[in-house]
Amino acid sequence: MKAIVTVFLLLLVFFLAAPVYASNVTIKVESVFLQPLENCFVMLDGVEGITDSNGTVFFEDVVAGNYSVRVVREGQIQESSVLVEDSDVTKTFSYLTQGDWQIISFLGLAAVAVIAAIFLFSRIKLDKREPYGSQLRRGKRWDRG
Repeated sequence: MKAIVTVFLLLLVFFLAAPVYASNVTIKVESVFLQPLENCFVMLDGVEGITDSNGTVFFEDVVAGNYSVRVVREGQIQESSVLVEDSDVTKTFSYLTQGDWQIISFLGLAAVAVIAAIFLFSRIKLDKREPYGSQLRRGKRWDRG
């Protein structure tokens, strides 16, 4: 019986003396066009935080392991996991904001305008050439050999 207690105590001491790694976890929240988003609610396995003006939340001394992350911005929820090992970890979440929609809409309208301009200029250039039928009437038809 003494041997079992001794082995148990040795194992307990061994596991207590094992190094426990603690790292810093940084969560970044930004728009699709890389603009930082502040005041977003972030939860790392029950520990809460709010993003600052740089769109970041820092969680210090996080013990190694796999953690769930939840980010909430204006009712939109994103969930992911982060693996913490022996080095600092940064995880980035992206949201499509109202400003992003305005930029995308502007780019879409600009693309349509460019396509329309190319089409119109190509039609004007084609109209200046003689129609194919007029070349046939004047005997300029090329024989296909």
